[in-house]
Amino acid sequence: MKWLINWGVKKYVLEIVNKALDRYNVNVDRARAIVAQYANKLRLLLDFLDRLDKKLADGKLTEDEADALITDAKAIGTALTA
Repeated sequence: MKWLINWGVKKYVLEIVNKALDRYNVNVDRARAIVAQYANKLRLLLDFLDRLDKKLADGKLTEDEADALITDAKAIGTALTA
């Protein structure tokens, strides 16, 4: 299973990098900025999942926690599609 995850991540990252390099082969700085943008989006998603995990750690989800998650998920969705 670990090799499948490694293969998937490798394929995804290579696709982003190669697409950026192909599209902006004249300007490597622009390609790097695109990769950084994807990395930031991934960090946002991972941070959200970490916050979700902490809320679920006690085995229950309160109404306040659910409201906070919904608000957080909307903000993350907006940031990821920007």
